[in-house]
Amino acid sequence: MLGATVADGVFFVLTYFGVARLVSPWERGVLFVLGGVLVLYLALMTVRTAGRRDGGLAPSRPGRWSPAAAGRSPFLQGLTIGLTSPFQLGWWVAVGAGMVADFGVNVAIGFFVGIVSWTLIVTTLVHEGTRRYQRLAPVIAYASAAIMVGFGVWFLVVGLSTTIL
Repeated sequence: MLGATVADGVFFVLTYFGVARLVSPWERGVLFVLGGVLVLYLALMTVRTAGRRDGGLAPSRPGRWSPAAAGRSPFLQGLTIGLTSPFQLGWWVAVGAGMVADFGVNVAIGFFVGIVSWTLIVTTLVHEGTRRYQRLAPVIAYASAAIMVGFGVWFLVVGLSTTIL
């Protein structure tokens, strides 16, 4: 969790000092639309895996080539995955640039409080839910997908209102 949050911090700084300053309002709207589509896609994938018996939350088994088997720390795993994930990079280019351009550095505090809170709540619920109540896993997945749909639609509305109007 902390590694992925640090990766978001790196992307925030790069976005704040680079991408957001180069993006026009119309381009920002296009990026919001692309970000909305990305978030809706992630929601769809979440719904697809939520229907599985484990709600898409089955723990992975360390294999021969897994980071856990190689002895990497969870922080480095999260940081590496966060910095190389096309979804995380795509989100920052598509949505993050628009947020930073619209709200500036002020968005950072709320954004990172939200990331840490969401991650702590979801990981706790998932851990407790899958350990104690296997039936809770799909509920968590569907609730997460519903929240993603809400944000995806919001990004689309903001983006389309900027590019069309």
